[in-house]
Amino acid sequence: MGRKRKNFSKKCIYDNFYLTFDVYKKKVAYFKIRFDYESDDETKQNIKKLKKELELLFKKQFQYLERSRHIMEVEMADEMRQETARCSLNGYFLIFDEYEEFIIAHTENLMEKIEILFGNNNLKLKLPK
Repeated sequence: MGRKRKNFSKKCIYDNFYLTFDVYKKKVAYFKIRFDYESDDETKQNIKKLKKELELLFKKQFQYLERSRHIMEVEMADEMRQETARCSLNGYFLIFDEYEEFIIAHTENLMEKIEILFGNNNLKLKLPK
């Protein structure tokens, strides 16, 4: 029998993305921003440059979390082979006061910038199924 590790879970759903929170062992918070994106054509697209820009945007938006131990990662393919692909932005950090409000506010600001970034590359964001 395993030990219970997850103490708290919350999910916020927006128009074209969702945000989930989990807390482990009352010390570490995990958040995940998940969205899908689609292209008008089905040709293969190399999106490594877009992924690098997205990583920079994500780290810059949550640079306050650098004060504590943290991990920031972007799960996204380097090449788009189909019309639709997925992206997940994950963050782990030590809990601080009112961290939920901080993450929600910065996520909304970040997603506005991501929508512009993807729009410039002829990609459109949509809510995952």
